[in-house]
Amino acid sequence: MTVMTDRLPAAFNTVMSQLISGYTQLETSLGSIARLRDFERDVVPEAKEGEDLEPPPSWPDRGQIEFRHVTVSHKLVNPVPIPTVSSS
Repeated sequence: MTVMTDRLPAAFNTVMSQLISGYTQLETSLGSIARLRDFERDVVPEAKEGEDLEPPPSWPDRGQIEFRHVTVSHKLVNPVPIPTVSSS
């Protein structure tokens, strides 16, 4: 009979550990679902009239990006500009 009672605490601990782990996963999942629901409810769609147009199959026939006299910096406070850049 002592063998049976010696295993009871270990079995109980295992069951409790699994129960707590399962509850934690459930709570995390429910929180994610709540955040998705809030996002869906609160965010206004950006779709505007005419934005559903699809470009022709030949688009783009060529590509080009051109920067002219662009000045950038990497700090919001007391920005130190990186020298003016032009590129094409």
